Amino acid sequence: MLLFSKIIKRAQLVPLLILLFGGTLLTQGKVHVILDSIYSKATDGYRKFYVILPRNYNETEERYRVLYLLHGYSGNHTDWLNKTSLIKYVSNYPLLVITPEADNSWYTNSPTFKNKNYEDYIITELIPYVERKYRVLSAKHGRAIAGLSMGGYGAVKLALKYPNLFYYVGSFSGAFNWKDLIKMDKSQISQSLKEFFWRE
Repeated sequence: MLLFSKIIKRAQLVPLLILLFGGTLLTQGKVHVILDSIYSKATDGYRKFYVILPRNYNETEERYRVLYLLHGYSGNHTDWLNKTSLIKYVSNYPLLVITPEADNSWYTNSPTFKNKNYEDYIITELIPYVERKYRVLSAKHGRAIAGLSMGGYGAVKLALKYPNLFYYVGSFSGAFNWKDLIKMDKSQISQSLKEFFWRE
């Protein structure tokens, strides 16, 4: 618990991690939203994600910090833009935001399915792609990761597993009780957890 409290305290230093809950997408000023995608060998398919570029991105040569913002269970890459006031909150910060699509994967590699390696997708495919295509800082101090519920679990797990990659991490109502959820008989959540945590 002490470790998690330190993580949360550190995350609170990031002004952006106040985000969340309410509103619709509004294009404000020179903040631009781009729909991008890459083919993922780890998941054997194309993966979409939104890129939110900061003001004046196209008018400078500056390299920006980047926040990877993970969706929750039953969500997708559109949730943060369509269901929150994300654009409003980030519009005044020199920050690039990525909202990946990861199905109900818990941002984890499946022990049983070869084409459901979502941890590998985020770490070995998405992040390198973003750092090649967009002007972001390719260093630990330039990366943050956060998420809601399932995404909150994924953010903390990835930050702890890859401490040299992320400087800040935030978890909003993180679903850390997956061992209890996996016992929920035949619920959809239970089935998704078994795919990614249960080895027969």
